[in-house]
Amino acid sequence: MGEEEYLHQIAQLRHEMHQMRKQHEEEVLELKKQLLAAHREIEQLKHRLAAYENAHTPPSKQRFKEQKEDDTDEEEEKKRGRPPGHEGSTRETPEPTESIDATEEKCPDCHRALGEPDFFETKTIEEIPAPAPLRIIQFRIAHYNCKCGRHIAASHPDLPKAGRFGPQLQTEIAEMKVEDRLPFRKIRAALSRKYGVSISPATLLEIEGKVATAVAPEYEKLKTRIRLAKSVHCDETTFRIDGEDWWLWVFATDSGILFVMRRTRSGSVVDEILGKDFGGIIVADGFSAYQNRGLLQRCWAHLIRELEEVAKEFAIFKPLLLGLRKTFHDLKTKLALSSSQAGRRAIFQWGMEELGILLDAAKAHPQLKKFSTYLENGMPHWLTFVLHPGVEPTNNRAEQALRELIVIRKIIGTLRCQKGADTQTTLSSMCATWHAQGRNSREELLAALRT
Repeated sequence: MGEEEYLHQIAQLRHEMHQMRKQHEEEVLELKKQLLAAHREIEQLKHRLAAYENAHTPPSKQRFKEQKEDDTDEEEEKKRGRPPGHEGSTRETPEPTESIDATEEKCPDCHRALGEPDFFETKTIEEIPAPAPLRIIQFRIAHYNCKCGRHIAASHPDLPKAGRFGPQLQTEIAEMKVEDRLPFRKIRAALSRKYGVSISPATLLEIEGKVATAVAPEYEKLKTRIRLAKSVHCDETTFRIDGEDWWLWVFATDSGILFVMRRTRSGSVVDEILGKDFGGIIVADGFSAYQNRGLLQRCWAHLIRELEEVAKEFAIFKPLLLGLRKTFHDLKTKLALSSSQAGRRAIFQWGMEELGILLDAAKAHPQLKKFSTYLENGMPHWLTFVLHPGVEPTNNRAEQALRELIVIRKIIGTLRCQKGADTQTTLSSMCATWHAQGRNSREELLAALRT
């Protein structure tokens, strides 16, 4: 091989290497672009997933729940039926309201007359009445002319002031809508099946509004009682009205539950319902709308869940989680053994020291920055319940109250207008309040319609 040919081959190899290097660089650049796009997509998905997987996501929105590795084994080992040592219970037999004799005249085999029975055995059952036919009532309304010059038309408790449907029927419709969570098409079908009455969805909506108007005075009184309460549990969640996101708020005490729907999630709603000079204690999560409005009790369930989320990802923090749970348990135990105010102040001081130790430990780890900030921002509102008897340390009361309307939200999807929202919150508030007070919602609705 000559020198010239050798140099030519070297030049050709260099050119090929250059081309290969250029192609390689282009491929690397393309892969980097794809990797960057994938990272961006992952971050977007993480952001969207955070709405369903975080410490403050309510159970109604938790779509993706982890199953522990040992859950399957535990369920396989767990036997069906009552736990060992659990005493069984039998339904109590109620007092009979009527008596029916079950007798036979002839033997089913030989057809001879049986005569008088040798003895009777008793068996008590519970049964519902057969669906009653629709009552069509014609009222003859007496009119009088008094000597004082006044004209008087007689009234009757079952005679509505307007409309052609009686209070019993209106009450049934309201209960189906609120208590049974039925949409109007289902209410229409049920009324037709049970009583043979056909009412259009538009008329059912009108009747629901009339019932809400009848209980509206009690709803306004409930607002006053909530404002005067010693402590109020507050929470909020979204509820769509005419396709737009509104906010469903709940203000709950041990004897009253108030729902309102508003366009905003700001503190102005808290001021509207509780008043700017509210003298009680607000039990809530860490949302800013509840800050700087008198005494506040931060929810321990949210605090514990905040640390649980981190402990799921980093097992090293499980001892810290156990320490937080133990502190909460010890606080409740100490309070149960001490009733004096001096004892409560000592427990408060102990609790602050314990939380301070937990806070210092959390600040030492970058992974716990969010939790430590959450804990520190809540000081000293985690321990308000220690100094004030009767105040609950969690906001479970408000969250449980919201569940009924959250189920309704899942069923109907959206309300059509603010008037429908007011009707829903009025009826739901009064039914929930009557249940909390141990009163019968049907009787109360009927009484309101007859008043």
